[in-house]
Amino acid sequence: MTFHAPDWNAPLDPQVYMDKASPLATAKGMFFSMVQRELKKAGKLSQVATAEPTYRAFKDYPYIDLLKLEVDACAALFPKTPLREGLRRLGHCVFPMFLEHMIGRVLFGVVGRDPQQLLRLAAKGYAVAASHGSATALEVNGTSGVLRLENVCNFPTAFHVGVVEGTLKHLDLRREVEYQEHALFDVDIRASWR
Repeated sequence: MTFHAPDWNAPLDPQVYMDKASPLATAKGMFFSMVQRELKKAGKLSQVATAEPTYRAFKDYPYIDLLKLEVDACAALFPKTPLREGLRRLGHCVFPMFLEHMIGRVLFGVVGRDPQQLLRLAAKGYAVAASHGSATALEVNGTSGVLRLENVCNFPTAFHVGVVEGTLKHLDLRREVEYQEHALFDVDIRASWR
């Protein structure tokens, strides 16, 4: 496998992802609420029209609406930052948000601060999070692992690289995260930690 470090300044056309995402795909409301919370903390919630409704944590909402909300939120939260970097920063919020919910505490609480076990459990987290897409842990050892994402439409080379980085950051581990893109929605993310 050939992995490379993300170029956070590289352009990312969100419309390509929105056009190719399944219109049947759904995501849980907790992800919408997470973005709303970040906007509210920055005093920018009212600037993003797609952030107005109240979302219920485990109710399913159209995935395309989440993609739009994330893009709009990045423009408001990080106006001078490339979209790819903004999505990465939003991704950093996912693991701490997951731990705020009972399902996250149950799924990830039993493994404590073990990045190997967290990577192996990621598949269950992805299964809870959305109706489409899957995650599989590959080549996991004491200092690194590969997370394979398949049919994950939520900007996998930006947002989901950020999710992996944010998880390792939450564990206070030094980290290096690289990826290999197989197709628009199919990506392997390699994380190394110490």
